[in-house]
Amino acid sequence: MDKGLPQDEPSALDGGISERQIRRGMRINILAGSLGMVWVAAATGIPLTMYMDKLGASGVLIGLTSTVQQLAMLLQIPSSLLAERLATRKRFWGIFALSHRVLWFVPAFLPLLMSDDPQRMAQVVVVAVAISAVLANIGAAAWWSWMADLIPERLRGSFWGRRQSIVTIAHLGAVWLVGWLLDLFSDSVLAGSYFGFVLVFSIAAVLGCADILVHLRVPEPPPTRGPVGRSLFEQVLAPLRSRDFLLGTAAFSIWTFGCGLVGQFGILYLRREFGATYTQISA
Repeated sequence: MDKGLPQDEPSALDGGISERQIRRGMRINILAGSLGMVWVAAATGIPLTMYMDKLGASGVLIGLTSTVQQLAMLLQIPSSLLAERLATRKRFWGIFALSHRVLWFVPAFLPLLMSDDPQRMAQVVVVAVAISAVLANIGAAAWWSWMADLIPERLRGSFWGRRQSIVTIAHLGAVWLVGWLLDLFSDSVLAGSYFGFVLVFSIAAVLGCADILVHLRVPEPPPTRGPVGRSLFEQVLAPLRSRDFLLGTAAFSIWTFGCGLVGQFGILYLRREFGATYTQISA
């Protein structure tokens, strides 16, 4: 226990939340994040690309499943401005985040509804992924604002480092499990031979929703308000005056472009040209 803050007494700096409540919220955050990483492994990336390939989708449709998610990130700018004006960020985030995860039941159930029309299934998947990405990014800034106010500055480095280590382990285990399940049921005749994907996306949707519901048990301190009197235009431009922000943004942009350049089509190349199994691709 850190010195200087009683375990059971509220701290004015932490918005009236006690040290014990903060640490409990941090543990819940890590648990929820681990569930969320299973959703990431089972819903996005490799499974989604392989699903679209299984449906015989065109390269344009396969590329769109990634493009719509990237474009939806632009909504984080107005979302960040809105987050500063919310009385409760947790409820706002919870509504949008849960709706975003529920939509991942769509690719899970499609083979049960229209397995005889794979092209239409591929189009519906793109629409569902786009709407899901929009909902996720609308709520994203509220979550970051909530976490910034919850985690005391003296604990942030150790907390985010520990959290990243744990959720990465969960993600790696889930990536392997997803590949194994897809290979295990690759020859199944259930749901029009899509049973492996039905199972994987169902797991993703269930655990993804569980992530949100568990996370709602994390306490929320009163929001820290930014300087008053600034226009929306000034708030948008404020980060651009920071050299560190510009360098960091440039680095992330180059990294994202490099990953996206290969992206899904590198996975397809391994599958189509080398006959790699789902487990090998996951590895």
